[in-house]
Order: sequence, then structure tokens, then C-alpha cells
Amino acid sequence: MAAAETGLAGAEPPPVQTVRGLVRRQLPDGRLLPASSLRVTLEDKASKRRFVASIGWDGIYFFHEVPPGSYALSVQDKDKPARVLAVVITAAPYFDIPPVILAAPIRDYKEAYANARKAIDLRDWSGAAYVLPKVLEKHPEDAKSRQEQIRTAGNWQGLYRPHFYLGLALLKLGDCEGALREWQSEESLGPLETTYRDAIRSGRRECAGSKG
Repeated sequence: MAAAETGLAGAEPPPVQTVRGLVRRQLPDGRLLPASSLRVTLEDKASKRRFVASIGWDGIYFFHEVPPGSYALSVQDKDKPARVLAVVITAAPYFDIPPVILAAPIRDYKEAYANARKAIDLRDWSGAAYVLPKVLEKHPEDAKSRQEQIRTAGNWQGLYRPHFYLGLALLKLGDCEGALREWQSEESLGPLETTYRDAIRSGRRECAGSKG
């Protein structure tokens, strides 16, 4: 029994009995539907340990006998770039991976931006980094719209800040150069609220520390 072996010197970490998760597609009206016929991979690049699963009709996938550790979860949707999330799995009979929400078609920038914000909330950094450049192609942020938002907004969380969130996603993916570039673009458009300024300042310190 794996549980009985946890105290043995040099033994492998006890396997997680089951790792499970789900994938959803978000329609333009905000509804979430199960995503099916996708390939999901869980990989520990340090040990080269790799698990592969297919998603069922209900959008749910399972991996079995997975040892604890740091993994990259990759969701492949046909010919689109794979979505990759960092996952730290701890020893437990069951471990649930946060839901993966695939971006809706980029028809309306507001819907796509909302999808990207949901990806940020779920720590799906690669999903946000995939969607936000397309959002900016459809609706670039400019200084005039920045001033209008500041005059009319009652809640900073609802403001349109695609460069800021793209920078945050790139930072979490280890791309400091890209993050700094996006934040510079965000700052060039005019004044930012304190929350954004503080987050950018913290991100720059993190990037500076990684160089040292």
C-alpha cells in the first residue's frame, strides 16, 4: 500500500489516487458548455513523467496514480495553440485541478476581454496571454478612452486595461521582457489607478530580482 510506504527512506512520494478536472467552452452570451474531444497532458518536466487523457462528452478528464509534484497541464484544442497551466499536486486521495475555460471566438472584444479576465482569475496565464493580443487587435486601448473611463467609472475592476492584464499573464509565464513592454504601453496612455500602479511596480521588482 502506498500509504504505508510514506515513511520509508528514499521511497517515491505517495501517488495521488486520482487527479481530475474539467474543460468548458464559453459561448458569446457567457454560458459555459462542456468541451469534448480534446487531448489533455499532465507532465513533470523535471522527471519526464507524463500522463495523457482524453476529455469525455461531459468535459471531465481523469489521471490516475499521479505522484505529488509540479506539473504542466496542457489542453490541446485541434489546431489551436495548446493551453498550458502550472499545477502543483499534493498527496491526497483526490486532487481537483481548477476548471479550464476555452476562449470564445473573438467576435466582440468585450466578450473576449471578459473571457481573458476569467482566465486571469483561474490563474490560466497562457489562456489570457492567448486571448488578450486578439482583444487588442480588435479594440486598441487609447488615451482618449482612458480619460473617459476615469471620468465615468465607479469601480476600477470593470475598467478596460488589456495591456496591464497581458503584462501580468506574461510575467506569470516567465516572460519579463513581454510584461515590461505591455506595462510601458499601459502607462503611456495616461494616469493609472493606484491598484494598477502598485501591481506594475511589484512586477517590475520581481523581474529585476529574477535577473539578479
